[in-house]
Amino acid sequence: MPSLTEPVCPKRNIHYYFKNKLGLYVAVLSNIIDLWDETLGSISAEDDPAEVLPNYIARKITFSQEYPLASRIFASEIISGAHNMKAYFSDDYHDWFSGRVAVFQRWIEQGKLDAEITPEHLLFMIWSTTQHYADFAVQIAAALNKSSPDDEDFKAAQQTLTHIIMKGCGVSS
Repeated sequence: MPSLTEPVCPKRNIHYYFKNKLGLYVAVLSNIIDLWDETLGSISAEDDPAEVLPNYIARKITFSQEYPLASRIFASEIISGAHNMKAYFSDDYHDWFSGRVAVFQRWIEQGKLDAEITPEHLLFMIWSTTQHYADFAVQIAAALNKSSPDDEDFKAAQQTLTHIIMKGCGVSS
């Protein structure tokens, strides 16, 4: 595995594909979003939320553990106003998000999720709680009196979040 100081590809290749640093940065942001979106992108109303939600939470926690810097880059961009993501948020994002919300709404109508659930806010909650473990790893490590969260911490987080979210949605696993 190359170190962080060794180039993964020749510099000329980077200049060929990206006209400037901003182009490279936007490509990095797009890659992060693609990783996250693919996990939830293929759900349908016929799926069982008792399977989909725990799997999604597990994937998001795994992303926080394996790609913490990606989560921090994304969070930093959003917090600073997402100036470099205007195209992403103006393109098909609302349609993609509305499609996920529609699936959750259908689950509510089918009695698979509690009627009191607001799908948009359920998604926001899953995103924020799972990404917290990457974005605030320093705080978590300090609270746990460790240098960084370890595998057991991520496993406990996944189990706890899954239990609370599933129970809060009225879904038995």
